Amino acid sequence: MKRRMKKKGRKIKEGKRIKQILIAALIAAAFVAPAFAEPTLTVTPSECISGDLVTLKGSGFDASEIVTLTSTCTCWKPVIEGQTECCLLKFNISNKKTGFSLVVHDVKDNVTIDLRKFWGIPFWHINHNMLGFKFTYDPVNHTSKVVRPAPIPTGVYEVIDVIGKPIDGVCEVEMVTTVTTEVTTDGTGRFREVVDTHGIPAPKAGKYTVKAIGKTSGLSATSDLRVKLKGDVSRDGIVGAYDCVSIARYSVGLPGYNAQTLNLDLYTADVCCFYQGEVDIDDARWLARYLVGLETKLC
Repeated sequence: MKRRMKKKGRKIKEGKRIKQILIAALIAAAFVAPAFAEPTLTVTPSECISGDLVTLKGSGFDASEIVTLTSTCTCWKPVIEGQTECCLLKFNISNKKTGFSLVVHDVKDNVTIDLRKFWGIPFWHINHNMLGFKFTYDPVNHTSKVVRPAPIPTGVYEVIDVIGKPIDGVCEVEMVTTVTTEVTTDGTGRFREVVDTHGIPAPKAGKYTVKAIGKTSGLSATSDLRVKLKGDVSRDGIVGAYDCVSIARYSVGLPGYNAQTLNLDLYTADVCCFYQGEVDIDDARWLARYLVGLETKLC
């Protein structure tokens, strides 16, 4: 009888001990934050020629969450004949939830946008709040800001030309462009967005910073995209006569003029549409013809 009582007592104690362990585990679980995978954002390819298609993929966000994608770049545009200009050709907006802002430093309060969606129709000359554009100017810092919030009518815009007159003594103007769009994740917190890079400026530094931010979760991820212009072998964000001369010097093998000394980007130098696969004098000729309007595209 006593043995049975002892066994029963031991079982009760073991049961209490197990119960205490379970309670302690539950309390610990309640106060320990669950481990979540960090959100990720990938850009494929991470380096492209302006006009290529780029795929943005995100994961680790909340299910069915609206994610804001922002892409920011800084360009420096030279002052030529008293004005500076940034021209976007065939700028493609495929997502109506797209908006953009442009900040131009060291300019007077005279920034204008000439916009034309189709060839053969007149330009819209925009220099004040109209067509959804909002203009502001900071006279202390000589900074002009133009914002066009979403939604923007989709389609290919043949020309978006931003023109401004700099303040005295400035020979190069800084422009910061930010494009925003919204996507929605699937049931697993992932999204996929294909972006047409036609018309977007190639920054002098060669890099866009792309960021994804979840609207409800606040989770974010960042990645980089390097955009180059066909023909911009000097990597200054402008296709001009110097690029043509550099290709010619390289292709004929002038002493002292190689890809390293000229700081050539050979990836963008193969522009001739007849002969592809190598950089030679035909590319210099083709680029020269393109610059004077005898050719319509670079290949």
